[in-house]
Amino acid sequence: MARIFISYAREDEAKVSALYAKLKDAGFTPWMDVEDITPGEDWERAINIAIRESHFVIVCLSPHFIAKRGFIQREIKISADRHQEMMADDIVVIPARLEECPAPEELRKFQWVDLFRDNGWPRLLRALQVGAERRGIVLGATDHRQPNTGNRPRTDNQLPTFDFTTVTLDRNGNVVKRRQGKAQYFTEETGGIDLEMVSIPGGTFEMGTNASEAVEVRKEIERYWEGRGNWVDTELPRHEVTVPSFFMGKFQITQAQWRTVARWSKVNIDLSLDPSGFKSDTLPVEQVSWHDAQEFCARLSKKTGKLYRLPTEAEWEYACRAGTMTPFVFGETITPEFVNYDGNYPYAGAKKGAYRKQTTPVGSLGVANAFGLFDMHGNVWEWCEDFWRESYYSTPKDGSALLSFLDSGFRVVRGGSWNDVSYDCRSAYRFNLDPGNRDSGIGFRVVVAARSS
Repeated sequence: MARIFISYAREDEAKVSALYAKLKDAGFTPWMDVEDITPGEDWERAINIAIRESHFVIVCLSPHFIAKRGFIQREIKISADRHQEMMADDIVVIPARLEECPAPEELRKFQWVDLFRDNGWPRLLRALQVGAERRGIVLGATDHRQPNTGNRPRTDNQLPTFDFTTVTLDRNGNVVKRRQGKAQYFTEETGGIDLEMVSIPGGTFEMGTNASEAVEVRKEIERYWEGRGNWVDTELPRHEVTVPSFFMGKFQITQAQWRTVARWSKVNIDLSLDPSGFKSDTLPVEQVSWHDAQEFCARLSKKTGKLYRLPTEAEWEYACRAGTMTPFVFGETITPEFVNYDGNYPYAGAKKGAYRKQTTPVGSLGVANAFGLFDMHGNVWEWCEDFWRESYYSTPKDGSALLSFLDSGFRVVRGGSWNDVSYDCRSAYRFNLDPGNRDSGIGFRVVVAARSS
C-alpha cells in the first residue's frame, strides 16, 4: 500500500482530517498523528518512524503552519533530508496549500498543489497515483486507477498481436537488415477513438550518452551548428534505469483522436478542437502545449477509468531504443525514407535527402522499432511528463518522472520533428521547452500502466 505521512498545524486539524478520509477512500494509507499514534507511544519517535517508512509526505501549508516553530520544522527537515537521501525518488514530498500562503524555504524546490482550488484534489490524486504506479505499489480495492468500464489491458496471454517491419541501417544509410516483428496491444475503443496501445515489457537499460560517444556526437552537432557541441552534456552521465512494464501509443496522437477527446467535458482547461497547422485526420496533432496534452490525458482517464498520462523521460527513451544502444533505433544513422526530418542535414555517412517541410501521416513510412512503435524519431517532438534538468545527476533511476522544480520550470520533449536536423532525432537527444509552448513541430503520445484483468 502507498503510505502517506501528513504534516500539518493543529489549527488545521478539521481540514486535514477530511483530507485523511479522502486519501483512505482513494486506496492509500495515510498517516496522521491524532489517528495513528496509539496512546502510550513515544510521540516524537512514532512521527520519525512514520516519516521514514512513508512513500509520500504531504505538507499541509497554511498561515498557521508557517507561523509554527519547533517540531513541525523538524518534520519538514526530516522529510527534505529523506528526499535528498533517496536519489531514486523513493519518497516524494508534496507541499499542499490549504489556503494562500508562502512556502517555507526548505520546500520551495518542490512543486506544490493548491487544495483550496477546484483542481487541487484531482492534481494531488494524480500525483499520488503516478508515484504509486512508478514504484509498483498496488492500491486497495477502492483504487481509483482501476478501470470503471471493464475495458482495461488484459494479461499478456490474452492480448491480440500485430505484425510490423523494422530495419537496420549502416552508417551510410544502407539497409543491412530487414526483419519482421510481432507485438501485443489493446485498443481503446471509446467513441470511435481506436487508440492502439502497445505492450512494452519492463526492463533495465542504459539511459543517455557515455563519454566516448559524446565526442562523436559533438562533432555531428558542430558540423551544422558551430559552438553548440556542448549540448550533448545534457545527455550525461549514462546511467542504469529500471523501467516497469507499461503500454505506449503505437502512434503519435492524431488530429482525429484529438478532436474526439477535445469534445469531451473539460477537466481543468478548455481545448481547441482543431489546433494543428497541417490538416488531416491521420496527421499527428501539433500546436499543442504540455498543458493541453495533460488535459487530453485527464479527459481520457476520466472517460476510460484508466490512468492515461504522458510518458516519463526514461520510459520514452527505453521505448524508443527498444533494446538498441546505437544513436538511432535503426542503427548508426537515419534517412528520410524511414524518418521524417530535414534531410539536408544527414548524420554519419548518410547522404542528403528529402525535406518534406511538414508532418506525415502517423506510421506512413512503414517501419517500426523492435517494440512495434512508429515514428519515435522525427515527425513531431513528443512531450514527456518530466521537468527539465540540465543533466542526469540525481535523477530517478526507477523509470519515474522528475516532478519538482529544480533547474527551471521547463518540460522535456523528445524525438525531433519534421523541421529538425538528424542529430535532434537521436534516441538520447533531449530538449526543453516552456510548458505553454505551441509549435507545428510539437505533439505527443500517451502511456498507461500495464495491468492484469
